[in-house]
Amino acid sequence: MMHRLNYVFATIIACFLAISCCPEKPPTIVPCQTDRVVLVEEFTGMKCVNCPSGHRKIKELQQTYPNKIVPVAIHSHWPVYSAPQNGYDFRTADGEIIEKDMKASNLPSAMVNRKYFEESGVYALEGFTNWAGSIAAELCLPPDATIQLNPTYDDNNRKVTVTVDVAPTNAVRMKERVGLTVLITESHIIAPQEGLSGWDYNYEHNHVLRDVITDTWGTKIQEKGETLTPHQEVLTYTLPTDWNPDNCHLVAFVHYQGDERYVLQAAEADLVP
Repeated sequence: MMHRLNYVFATIIACFLAISCCPEKPPTIVPCQTDRVVLVEEFTGMKCVNCPSGHRKIKELQQTYPNKIVPVAIHSHWPVYSAPQNGYDFRTADGEIIEKDMKASNLPSAMVNRKYFEESGVYALEGFTNWAGSIAAELCLPPDATIQLNPTYDDNNRKVTVTVDVAPTNAVRMKERVGLTVLITESHIIAPQEGLSGWDYNYEHNHVLRDVITDTWGTKIQEKGETLTPHQEVLTYTLPTDWNPDNCHLVAFVHYQGDERYVLQAAEADLVP
């Protein structure tokens, strides 16, 4: 009887040791499944030697989150960062207003849905290593609206007409007045860029802010305290002759217009369908 009990006890101990020695499997992390699209406004410049690292980071994040990030490259108005080079000048009046009002300073820096980061007291996060976590967090939040962009382009007069449809996804009352901003970016522009190893005169610039075709801070579509209702906006714009329409994109985003500038949802579409 004692021999049998010893055998059972030994078997239990052996099983316990076998289980405890098994490597622990890490939890499976499932990416957030929402329809959120995040606006990332990167402050950059042709004379900013660290900015190519920021450009590469944006490209990497786009590959990590396909069709979930809308990047806009705002070239700084400060000559130390963005003085014209070889006839190229990517500075815009709207970009200067945004940069000054959002108090962007050191480059590269980026705004993520124009969120205000209270712990650091900034809208624009400095250093490209700080962007990924904030973008991932925003992607986990369900959007308050959907945006549909339907552009048409007439090559004869270089006129684009875009219909923007905004629809609510819930019945939450808006805590600020709500606006809609629509702008144009251009990619695949070969122009100079200074980097840590010197000037690259065949650098490809992407997502460059060309113009905001609404007011800089958007068109009002809903009052504070109201629930968001469906809204349609039809806009026209004539492209300058030195822009390549095939490389241009339309960007639209719904956002607060009060003390907060937070972006509720963003969307992007080819200018030439």
